[in-house]
Amino acid sequence: MDLEENEQVFFGQLVTFSESSNRDAQAKSLRQMGAMRRWENRSDSIDDHARLHDDWLNFAVMELVEFDGFQADPAWIASVIRPRVDKTRCAQSLETLVSLGMLVVHKDGSATPNPQMMNLGRGWPSAASVAMHRSNVVAHLELSKEVLDIVPLQNRQFNSITFKGNNDTLRVLRARVSQCVRDMAAAIDASDKPRDTIFVMNLQLFPLTKEPTDA
Repeated sequence: MDLEENEQVFFGQLVTFSESSNRDAQAKSLRQMGAMRRWENRSDSIDDHARLHDDWLNFAVMELVEFDGFQADPAWIASVIRPRVDKTRCAQSLETLVSLGMLVVHKDGSATPNPQMMNLGRGWPSAASVAMHRSNVVAHLELSKEVLDIVPLQNRQFNSITFKGNNDTLRVLRARVSQCVRDMAAAIDASDKPRDTIFVMNLQLFPLTKEPTDA
C-alpha cells in the first residue's frame, strides 16, 4: 500500500487510537487526527462534511456521547452498538466527528458535543444534498436489513403503505411527515426519564410511477 507521508502518519495514529487501551494515548491520537483533517480541509468542504452521512454510526455515536459512562474508546463503542461494528470503524467515526468539530474529546475519555455544528450542510447546493441523502438512505436500508435478524419483533416497528395520489396528496403528506418528525422530537425532549438506548427512525415518501406529462 503506497501512502504519502502525511497519510502514513494519519494511518499510524488511527491504528494507535483503535488498538490502544491507554486513554491518554487514545485522546492524543484523536486530537492529532482531528488537527490533520482540519488542516487538510480548511474550507467548508462539501465532500468532507458528506462523510458524516456516509455511516449511520456517526449519528449513533453523537447520541451515545450523552450517556452516563460514555467512553471515547473504539472498543467501548463497539461493545454497545448493534448490529456489530469493529473497533476500526468506531475509531473512524470518532475521528470524523472530531475533525468536523462536532465532538470534543477530553483526556479522561469523556466527550462533549458541539451544538454550533449540529446543522452541517444547510445552504449547500442541491446536488450535494442529493448525494448526502443518497448515501444516508443506502446506509439505513442496509442497517434495516441487518437488524431484522437480531432485534426482537417487540422492539422494532416497520410499516409500509402504497397508494394512489397526486401532487396535492404529495404536498399534504410531506407537510404531515415534517410535522410528525417535529412532534416526535418534542415528545422525546419532553421525557424526563433516563435514556439508556439509542434508536433510529426513518420516514420515506416518494412516487413509484413517472410524473404525468402534458399531451
